[in-house]
Amino acid sequence: MALTIEDHKLWRKALKMTFPSAVVGNQRRNSITALKNQFSKGGSGIRFIIRFKIKGNDEFLLKTTVSVYDTDILVVSGASYYIWILEHFKELKKLVETKLLLWGRKLLSNVI
Repeated sequence: MALTIEDHKLWRKALKMTFPSAVVGNQRRNSITALKNQFSKGGSGIRFIIRFKIKGNDEFLLKTTVSVYDTDILVVSGASYYIWILEHFKELKKLVETKLLLWGRKLLSNVI
């Protein structure tokens, strides 16, 4: 599933903060599917392999892959991608939006 995001750098930082044990690496060209290839034109990407548990259930460990591209596209794939989006995307989006607001205020205060 591909999602449009605001700032790829802040999303990368938010993913690293929220999932510190995620395996992080460059998105390999030979592993890009047609969907990822369509959204990565002219940009590179970083892939996060995230293992997570469903909130309220500590028994099952699920896995998904999140790729963040320089073209401000976030691609979530893997067997548990839908559960990850339902449980974590809103929180991460709120964190990034808060950081964007703070960053924008800092820029405005430096200009004034």
